[in-house]
Amino acid sequence: GIQQWIWDYGDGTSDTAQTVNHIYGSPGLYNVSFTVTDSNACRNAAVKPVRVFELPQAGFGFSTGCVGYGVAFTDSSTILNPADNGNINSWYWDFGDGNDTTVQNPVYSYGAVGVYNISLIAYSAFGCTDTISRPITVYVPPVAAFTRDTVCFGLLTQFQDISVPMPADI
Repeated sequence: GIQQWIWDYGDGTSDTAQTVNHIYGSPGLYNVSFTVTDSNACRNAAVKPVRVFELPQAGFGFSTGCVGYGVAFTDSSTILNPADNGNINSWYWDFGDGNDTTVQNPVYSYGAVGVYNISLIAYSAFGCTDTISRPITVYVPPVAAFTRDTVCFGLLTQFQDISVPMPADI
């Protein structure tokens, strides 16, 4: 049977276990060498190139949050050198209230006031991910209302705002 395993990760580090895990310190192309030795002292090696891809950098912004009105979420995720690392090709949004979507730039309407923790996971074409979370405060919108005089053709009509503002704090 196999008596010895030698992994050379191509980044100056190695390991001698049969099954291993490794974290690369930087993206790039590495030649990984794997050498096995059996009980007869016979050796064999395999070398394969391994590309370590950049992680995307998840980012987003959003419009003001008011109950019953759509909040526009805008993806601003990026990835360095997409020609080598792949484009960002999918998104997962968690709106913090039990709802989610995979739309890149969703519009979402909250049903209640509160502070919600929004999370976005950005996925590259090669499956690399990054997550960012930010809070949003959702407020009660003001109540728009007005009065007006009798409206007669050719005469001045006065319109008056009687809207009810909601408190700034929730």
